[in-house]
Amino acid sequence: MGKTAKAVIEINGILKPGDLASFVTNKYTTWRTSRTPWNEAMKEQRNYVFQTDTTQTSNASLPWKNTTSIPKLCQIRDNLHANYMAALFPNDEWFKWEAGTQEGNTRDNARRIEAYMKQKIRESKFKAVVSEALYDYIDYGNAFG
Repeated sequence: MGKTAKAVIEINGILKPGDLASFVTNKYTTWRTSRTPWNEAMKEQRNYVFQTDTTQTSNASLPWKNTTSIPKLCQIRDNLHANYMAALFPNDEWFKWEAGTQEGNTRDNARRIEAYMKQKIRESKFKAVVSEALYDYIDYGNAFG
């Protein structure tokens, strides 16, 4: 058998340390520029979700006398968020540890690990981060963590 090709190209092997910052900056600038049309579309969407009158949306040019509106989309968004959070975190004891082996399956181990993980989850504000990701999912259709 011959040599196998590397499946991953390492940036450090291609670029000098001084070139790495330039490479990352160029990639970020390209990404940011490509994202501009999407950002504009999302601004329009946010205007519709949080509107209380039609003067802040593209419907402002329509000849209606009444411009007041009920932010029904925002209510739907909030209900979705509440339902997702209730499903993900149904109570305070939502985190359970299960042993991978029979030797590690003791009550003391489970209590210690669960107590440690609950503390770390609380310290890292995990629920708040999940909440933000859910809003991204509801508003934009995707979420990254």
